[in-house]
Amino acid sequence: MSVAVGNAQRPLMDHTQDREATIKALTREIEELREKIRENGRQKREAEEEAERERKRTEKAEKPMQDTTIKEYLDACQKHLFDRLKVEPDMARGPQGGLTNPTKKWCRTKLLPWTNFLDD
Repeated sequence: MSVAVGNAQRPLMDHTQDREATIKALTREIEELREKIRENGRQKREAEEEAERERKRTEKAEKPMQDTTIKEYLDACQKHLFDRLKVEPDMARGPQGGLTNPTKKWCRTKLLPWTNFLDD
């Protein structure tokens, strides 16, 4: 049996083999294209992750240069200064040096309670 292709007569077997070879070639090409799609997707994800890391690095680098709000300033003072101050109730464990000499210097001799502090 033969099949007419164009002006030439080809045996049916050759036609089937050509068809199978074409199918195999197309299948390989489809698989290669799928692999390229997967690779492109992976590269896209990596690029997005790198962009996110770069954005975070930039944000972190710019943060110290930003203006500080009064709340941020007061929080920092509280954290870094006042929280570290401790009152030693046992005078024996306090400073061992003497008191300064206030001669010819203005010095309070009496402290009064500030009773209306919260009202002011």
